[in-house]
Amino acid sequence: MRFHFFYIFIGVVMMSLLSGCVKDNSNINGLILQNPGIGFPYGANNKNDFIIRPSASTQQVLGLLLVTLEAVAPASSDIHVTIADNSTTLVNTYNTANGTSIQPFPGSLWSIPSELIIKSGDRYTLEDITINSTTGLNLNLQYAIGISIAGASGGNKIADNLKNLFIVFRIQNELDGKFRMKGEFYHYMREPSFTPHDFAIELQTIAPYSNRLYWPLSSGYDNGYNGYGYNTPYTTNGGVPTWGHFYGLHLSRNPFNPNNNPNDITAFHQPPPGATWNIYPLDSCNGKTYHNRWDPATNIIYLAMGLNLGYNVSAQTRYFVPGQSIAWIDTLTYLGPR
Repeated sequence: MRFHFFYIFIGVVMMSLLSGCVKDNSNINGLILQNPGIGFPYGANNKNDFIIRPSASTQQVLGLLLVTLEAVAPASSDIHVTIADNSTTLVNTYNTANGTSIQPFPGSLWSIPSELIIKSGDRYTLEDITINSTTGLNLNLQYAIGISIAGASGGNKIADNLKNLFIVFRIQNELDGKFRMKGEFYHYMREPSFTPHDFAIELQTIAPYSNRLYWPLSSGYDNGYNGYGYNTPYTTNGGVPTWGHFYGLHLSRNPFNPNNNPNDITAFHQPPPGATWNIYPLDSCNGKTYHNRWDPATNIIYLAMGLNLGYNVSAQTRYFVPGQSIAWIDTLTYLGPR
């Protein structure tokens, strides 16, 4: 299933997801209905996945609230299509059939038009779904909206297999997704030379501008702190992947800080109770300087961090100390949504 971001243009969404393409407002090609009539083209999908951002502001779901008329000729007069919220029933039906625990999207947080109109001479109508806010929603859960066609004017029948539209939302910020974590690691005892590594990791949204690192390879490993995957990857003995107590790495950016570039990344550790170690940004190492940041054009994160680093009080920077420090120097390349 493809994921559709709220900022994708309508034309791109429709061209990439419909079997045909929209050439003009009276010609949608390639859609085959079991029972021709009025229907949601995307109702043919078991579910439609859509990513929205954690935000207190409104955002639009583009391209999915599409109703088409499949008939020999375009509409001879305006067709009024009544649509209704049917989320509870459709969510329960999907969860029962698939063993999932998707939640209905609270009705107060989204809205749709109560009626869509296929204009005379047209074959389709397209409107937006408005997400009013994600405030109060659990970022670890998926939420769904279920919409049904309740009726159509002019004696037009509803296509039996396309009367329902089921949309499942994941609430993720810009840094969320699967990444390739490629770079080098140093440990003063376990990996005393900067040894190359190449890991597949995830960044999971925990706040509008913060993410927690998840390493699937260590998902079965508790690490003594109920980590189960939330371990920072490292290597030992010449590059052997190892998971241990480097638990709870967070990457954050602050686009509202006037003193920083809005794409600067802060790496910090949230160690478990009783732990005294912590991870900090690494500013310099072996004559090189580093700047933790996210490049939105390429969706690449540049990251240097470590433990037991030296600290320059006047410059407020941390530096690598041979024989003492633990250090990661990495490039995180976006692979796709998780």
